[in-house]
Amino acid sequence: MKQVYGGVSATTAHVLKDLLAAEGVAVTLGGELTNLSEAGWGVDLYLVDDADFDRARAIIVDFEGRMAEDPDGDGDGAAPATWRCPGCGEMHAAVFQSCWHCGRDRD
Repeated sequence: MKQVYGGVSATTAHVLKDLLAAEGVAVTLGGELTNLSEAGWGVDLYLVDDADFDRARAIIVDFEGRMAEDPDGDGDGAAPATWRCPGCGEMHAAVFQSCWHCGRDRD
């Protein structure tokens, strides 16, 4: 298995895994169920079939380009507004009213 991408959040890893699967490219995730992802090391994506490397990279590069142009995918091209949890310091998009990490409500 060849690593095709790495060091991303679990959420991004799952989005990419689903995106690649929709294009017929199977990947497995590494590091998702360890404390390494929480420590900032991130999750890695590994190809099931190494022959899919070039196609997978093209799909990932396209995804990165779209995210750079419109980070929250709402069509306005602006980055989402964020807020920091006053309880634990976790960052959240403005659409969330409570912290996913500690459960505290947004003040």
